[in-house]
Parts: sequence; C-alpha cells; structure tokens
Amino acid sequence: MKISLLIQRIAKIAGGAERVVVNVANQLVERGHEVEILSFETTLGRPFYHLNPAVDYRNLGISILSGPTRWEQRKKRLTKWSRERSGNPLIGRLAWRLTYQDHVDRLHLHLSNHTRDLLIAFLPSTFTIVARAARKLGIPYILSCHNVPEQDFESPDRWDQNPVEKRRRLVSLKHAAAITVILPEFREWFPEKIRHKVHTIRNFITTPPAAYPDIEGRRKRVLAVGRISAAKDHEVLIRAWHLIHDRFPEWVVEIYGEGPLKQSLVDLIAKLSLKSRVILKPPTSDIWSLYGDSQIFCIPSKFEGFGLVTVEAMACGTPAIGFHSCPGTNRLIQDRQTGLLVECDDAGKAASLAQALERLIGDPSLRKEFSIRSLAEAENYFVEHCIEDWFNLIDSIPHKKNRAYEMPPTPSHRHS
Repeated sequence: MKISLLIQRIAKIAGGAERVVVNVANQLVERGHEVEILSFETTLGRPFYHLNPAVDYRNLGISILSGPTRWEQRKKRLTKWSRERSGNPLIGRLAWRLTYQDHVDRLHLHLSNHTRDLLIAFLPSTFTIVARAARKLGIPYILSCHNVPEQDFESPDRWDQNPVEKRRRLVSLKHAAAITVILPEFREWFPEKIRHKVHTIRNFITTPPAAYPDIEGRRKRVLAVGRISAAKDHEVLIRAWHLIHDRFPEWVVEIYGEGPLKQSLVDLIAKLSLKSRVILKPPTSDIWSLYGDSQIFCIPSKFEGFGLVTVEAMACGTPAIGFHSCPGTNRLIQDRQTGLLVECDDAGKAASLAQALERLIGDPSLRKEFSIRSLAEAENYFVEHCIEDWFNLIDSIPHKKNRAYEMPPTPSHRHS
C-alpha cells in the first residue's frame, strides 16, 4: 500500500509527535508498505529522529531553495495583518487562504502525480490541508490527535485561532475515514455521531538500545525533557528546586529542550542563583543515555496527550515524578509504584513538587523499588505490543486510489 504521513513541521524538531511520525513510518516500511513523509517546512532540514532510508521525505514548503519571492515577502506581512483581524468573516477567509491555500495546492499537485492509497495527518495544523486535498482526489484519510482534545480544538492558546480555520478543522473530522486518540477517555470529547470512527492507539517506544546501570550507580541528576513552553511548565520545577537545592548539594537538575520560553527560564535561573544547579541544554539524539544515567525523571507538564519521554525514562528504569492533575502523565506513572504523582492546587505546585523530589532523593531504597517496577511497566509500550493497532486500523479502511493526472511530474522537494 502507498501511504503518506503528513505533519506541518518535522525537520530538526525533537518533539513527541514528530517521534511518533518517524516510528510509524519506519514500522510501516518494515511491514512492506511504500511510505513517504510530507511536511510544509519553511527551512531546510531532515527529521531529527532516525528515519529508515526506505521512507521518502519530501518538504512541500514554499520557495525554500531560492528564498522567498517578493510576493511571498509581502504576503507574510499581509497574512499577519489579516490573522490579527480574522474575527471579521471576510478577513478571516482571506487570512485562511493566505495561510493554507498554497499548502493545499502543493499537496493536491503532489498527490495528483504520486498515487496514494491513504493519507495520515498528524496534529491539527495539517487536518484542514489534508482534508481539502484528499476529498478532491477521493483519497481516504486518517486524522491522528496527540493531545487532550479540549486543548487541540477549544483552547484559545493552541493552533490557529482564525474562526474559519477552527470551523474547517472540525469539518475535517466529519469526513475522515478514521480518527486516532492516544487515551480511551479522549474519545468522549467527540460528537456521538462520529465517535464510532475514533480509535484509541497508544503511542509506543522502541526498545532501549542498551542495558543501563542500576539506579544507585547513576548520576545524581533530576532529568527533564521537553519543549520549553507554557504547557510543559519547567518553571515550576526550577522554583521547586530552589526550595530544596541547599539540602542536596550533590544533585543537579538538567532540562533538555528548546522553545519560546527558554530565555525566561534562563532569567529565572539567574534570579534564583541556580546557575550551577539547574542547567538548560538543547535536544540531543542520545537521549537514551541520559535516561539511563539519571536517578529521577521529572515531567512538570500541565497537560500531556501521552508523554513519550515519561515512558522512555521508565523503560530505562528511571523513576518519574509528575502531577496527578496532568492528563497523560497520570495514566503512565503509577503513584507509589513506579513513581510519584503530586496532588496539589495551582498555588502550591512548586512546594508540593519540592516535597516529592525531597522524598525520592532522600530514600535510595524507594528509588530502587520504583526503578524495578518502571522497567516492567514500560514493556507494555514497546513497539511490538502497540504497532499492530496501527496495522489493523489501516487494513480496515477501504482504499481507493486517486487518478494520476496527465501532466509532467513536478520537481522533487526532497532534501538530503
């Protein structure tokens, strides 16, 4: 089967959804499917994670080789102007066309020249693009959600808030062949009339590449991994560490990630005089070795669709700490079995997290106990136990090949 996986951006991005796209593509190729990943980048680059050479990666972004044209430079300013005024219906439609229509046209042209049996769109930023191109060509498509649906479709802080795009995003759900979510309770958000095509497919991880030292032989490090954004809330970890760091001079907090709030974290660390105790580092492709050489993993997020990094840490026998109020995290960490779930109100998050960290740091036997149980629990999320859900869903969808138009092939956007 010929399958296209689509995501807005994947080049050099070390995120959870991007990792899932690569993992699914690699597994589909190994099963014998012909697979490509399509993105809409504005910069050059390859996927951050290892991609099987048999997977074709194509960037359908605009004018990235020759640089933006004069019109595209003007269009960028016009797009910004129109999006700021998208509450007006006419301007909202203009903003939508300026933001998405080129992507729809390029995708339509690509699919017209490269026959595909199925499209799988990852994250809401691609849903409308894929839906509009796929329906013109009669190609079935799957929409894959990787977060709490309320956050993806209702939050005023996520994705494009243009009312036209929000409405079309919901329409794309109606016409999808299937929709995937990563926790069963997320199905309840969707309207009852389409709930029958909402499938729970857990995220999965690859088997750790090595056996790592027992927990007591590792660095005295509290590790955090994730995008530096408001949702991940690394600020609360820094403030919690400020409350207890004097009592644990041999321990350090390391946060790996990039994002819009990085400078504010740098400023906070300086303000709290924690420069040698809290260290910010960029994403790394050698993340497994960090999990396997840390004694505690902390995920301070406000919400998570799933939390791949938590499962990966557990797969290396690293006990995890997170908040009970965080969807996703509260499913993965078994409180007082594989780690600690912190219960608190918003005002007391830093103090409560500090207490949990202090408890685990101060009890080596508890860390060892959690480590052993984490290893066993994480095996449930290994690829061999979860990938069949993807295969079964794909096999269940009737596939109708689109007709290849009689026109010369377009120049490839593939980059090495």
